[in-house]
Amino acid sequence: MNSPLENTFQDEDLVYVDVAKKSIIGKVEWKENGLPVKKSVIYDNADTQQKKRVGQYYPWCTYRTAKKIYHVEGKFIEQGEYDDFNSVIEKALQQPYWNN
Repeated sequence: MNSPLENTFQDEDLVYVDVAKKSIIGKVEWKENGLPVKKSVIYDNADTQQKKRVGQYYPWCTYRTAKKIYHVEGKFIEQGEYDDFNSVIEKALQQPYWNN
C-alpha cells in the first residue's frame, strides 16, 4: 500500500489522504484567497454504491497525522495466530475456567 510518493513527505507537510486505500494523494493545493482546494473523491468501478453520494472530498492533514490516524505507512498491529473456533470450543468444554 505504500507508494513511492509517500517517502518524499516530511511530517509537517499538508497532504490529501485517500482513506479507503490508505495512501497519500498529494500535497494540499491553495487558492488565491488562502483556502485549500477541495479534491473530489474518485471512485473505482467497484464502488458503485458510493457513487450515489455527491460532494465527497479527500480529507487533508499533516503527514504526521496521516501516519497516526489513517495508518498510511502500513504500521498495523500484528495479530497473533489464533486457534480455529471448533478447537477452542472443545477445549472450553473440557476445561472450563471456573473449574480450576
